[in-house]
Amino acid sequence: DPLSACEITMQPIRRFGMDAAIIFSDILTVPMALGMDLKFEAGEGPKLDALKNLQDISRLNFSQFDMLEFVYEALRQTRAALKNEGFENTALIGFAGAPWTVATYMIEGGSSRDFTKTKFLTYQDPEGFTTLIDLLVEATALYLIEQIN
Repeated sequence: DPLSACEITMQPIRRFGMDAAIIFSDILTVPMALGMDLKFEAGEGPKLDALKNLQDISRLNFSQFDMLEFVYEALRQTRAALKNEGFENTALIGFAGAPWTVATYMIEGGSSRDFTKTKFLTYQDPEGFTTLIDLLVEATALYLIEQIN
């Protein structure tokens, strides 16, 4: 919800007058835009259907990538709020998860302390893992470029 993301981003700026605002966004928006089903379970956090092999990875694509428009709208609304509320000199910083971190969520199906599935996939299927990282690097770059725009 762009309006809520804007509000959450603006609250510390209003209260503490920080030099920069960081857009409120989840790191798993990119996997969602690549076609993964994302759910948030109470008390457990985000859940994805774990990627197990190159076949699972090959199903990911950019066909739904325009769904990230809600993030770009949140950035536009936040930029306008900063200006309208007298914080026009406050920097606005976009956000994205690092490809490695996002890959671990996608492979583990959620957060992990030991990354067992991720380690297994990297050793068992290095081609599949490389394909995933390359896809995430491209997707993250496109996502951040559009945030800048």
